[in-house]
Amino acid sequence: LRAQIAQQSAELRDIDRRLGRTHRDLDAAKDRNQKLERELDLAGSEIDILRTQISNQEREIDDLQDNPATSDHSLDRVRDALRTSEDALTTARSANADLDTLRSERDTLQTERDEAVHPLLAWRASSVEPPPTQSKPLRQQPMTARRVEDRDAARDETTTLRQYPLSISLFLVFDVALTFVPPSRP
Repeated sequence: LRAQIAQQSAELRDIDRRLGRTHRDLDAAKDRNQKLERELDLAGSEIDILRTQISNQEREIDDLQDNPATSDHSLDRVRDALRTSEDALTTARSANADLDTLRSERDTLQTERDEAVHPLLAWRASSVEPPPTQSKPLRQQPMTARRVEDRDAARDETTTLRQYPLSISLFLVFDVALTFVPPSRP
């Protein structure tokens, strides 16, 4: 009986030692578990921060991708306005050349008329016989209504462009450019 009691006593001490070790292991496991939970919380916070940063960067990328499209559209509008201004200037220069041609023709006709009429006026003043007609015939080019309209339109357009040549073109170009410039971001 004593041998059994001694054996059971030894077993109880062994069980107590194992139980103590198990309690210590359990406490260590609880400490590790708490540490892992804290690390998990920190990792979750970092994940949320990273997701927010990714979302912000994706928005910035989208904005940056939209800006070139908007800028390209604005640039196209400015180029179109510039082409229109250049075309108007070319038309005005052409009309000015036509107007110069018409003026030259007018001056030539006036000179020819004066040359033809001058001897007649001199004869009339002196009341002598009329001089023989000149061998040079008076050049007659009747102006059609269309030529007169073209001349008048060219003169009006030239006058307008001479008064405001650069300011109109620049106003159109900058007005279109400012209309489509994207707003700056802070």
